[in-house]
This record gives sequence, C-alpha cells and structure tokens, in this order.
Amino acid sequence: MGWGPKPVDAGSLWSAHSEDTVDLKAQIEAGDAATLAAAKKYTDQEIADATLLLLHNPEYARQLARNARALVETRYTWERMFEALDQTIAEIVPKPD
Repeated sequence: MGWGPKPVDAGSLWSAHSEDTVDLKAQIEAGDAATLAAAKKYTDQEIADATLLLLHNPEYARQLARNARALVETRYTWERMFEALDQTIAEIVPKPD
C-alpha cells in the first residue's frame, strides 16, 4: 500500500482482539479512568488506528475531549484529593486511644 495514511475501519478498531481486551471506546465514553489505567497494553498499530480514527472524525474527537475534561473536573478536585489523602492517612496511622 505504500507510505501515508491507510484507510481505517472504525468498527474494527474497537472490536475485541483477545479475551483480555477491554472495551476502550466504552471506557473512554464513560470516563472510566481506573479501568483504562489497568487496561491491556495496546500495540503500536492499535494506537495508530485510534489516532487516525480521531483525525478522521473531528466531532468525535471533540466529544472525547469534552468527556475527558468533565471527568477531570468532577473526579479530581482538590476536595476529593484531600478526602482520599485523609482516608489513606487514617488507614496507615494508628488512632490514638
């Protein structure tokens, strides 16, 4: 096929490639960062295909960006981070009697 971009089949990009494959599209749309962090390692080809999908679908890329921003703005506030820190400290520091 030569150099340059190759046609992307958007449907195949999100299909399962093995039993341990996660549904990346659903996780991104749902803002499931914890599962994404633990997700399988993606091949160079899968990353390239996903990049091309976003480049060829700018409205879809904008929607993913909006979802990501909303996730960060709601899940990772200073208040939530301090609550998590307080909980971690409470778990490892003995309570005074």
